[in-house]
Amino acid sequence: LKGLVLDNISGQPVNADIKVQGIDKIINPDIEHGDYYRLLTPGTYTITAESYGYFPQSTTVYIDSNAATIHNFFMEPMPEEPYIEFVSQDAGLINSGDQANMFITISNIGIGSATGVSAELSSLSPFINIMNSYSSYPNISQNSNAISDNPFIFSISQSCPSNTSIDFNLHITSNQGEWNQNFNII
Repeated sequence: LKGLVLDNISGQPVNADIKVQGIDKIINPDIEHGDYYRLLTPGTYTITAESYGYFPQSTTVYIDSNAATIHNFFMEPMPEEPYIEFVSQDAGLINSGDQANMFITISNIGIGSATGVSAELSSLSPFINIMNSYSSYPNISQNSNAISDNPFIFSISQSCPSNTSIDFNLHITSNQGEWNQNFNII
């Protein structure tokens, strides 16, 4: 596997961590040219490039034994402001007819602090009834997580089939911007 890691606007090399899922060793591109190399046995791999100030990128590549596989990463710079994304929820195992109190963790992967943060939970699923769709969050400094101040509360209909994936949308707002994050619970 080989390729380049470049800023998609300037075309300059980006010092990124290149990770191959299932392999612990991180590789870094050459700072001067942005090129990286990784010997891999034939198979399918998920590779990720991450660098501070850029959105992470992942892709799946197939490595065969005949020729080198080439994948270039064109890294998108983050704006010079906070960027909030969904991290996790703590609803646990939920069954038909249950009511859940769910705290949601979000992260500021952008630059600078997010202030005045709040979120609203919604779902288009006919099996979900949301009783408390809103929570505020503490201010979130860059590279930090925060847990909702209050639980989001919802119930699942008795008629919901087992192992149904329930899709949710979390609309996050702050003084610095808005973000929509989707996640699901099975």
